[in-house]
Amino acid sequence: MPCYDVVHTMCDQVQGRLSYIEKYGAPKDMNETFATIIHAAPKMDVAELMEVRKQLALLLDEGFVKECNTNMDLINRVVRDNIDFKKPEEGEVGLRLVNLAAERNVNFTPSQMLVGEI
Repeated sequence: MPCYDVVHTMCDQVQGRLSYIEKYGAPKDMNETFATIIHAAPKMDVAELMEVRKQLALLLDEGFVKECNTNMDLINRVVRDNIDFKKPEEGEVGLRLVNLAAERNVNFTPSQMLVGEI
């Protein structure tokens, strides 16, 4: 969910600067915005966002567009940390369940499968 919020805000930024972009080209201070939209669009399954990505790819340097998919330093931190599926490390699921139950004062005893992970 945080990825959608960040990308939505970035699209608003691009929309707000369209007249500047049309007149002078892509401003360097928006590189993170452009890179994040280009990187996230294929992973978010939103047709309109793919169109924005396509238009940005036409505007920007081809090398920059390719680098957006490989250089994670260009991407917004929130999007970078949340956009890709990551398999939980061993024990992480069980530990999270135990911690969540404790936070909410729920009596939770993990199953043998989860105990082995913790």
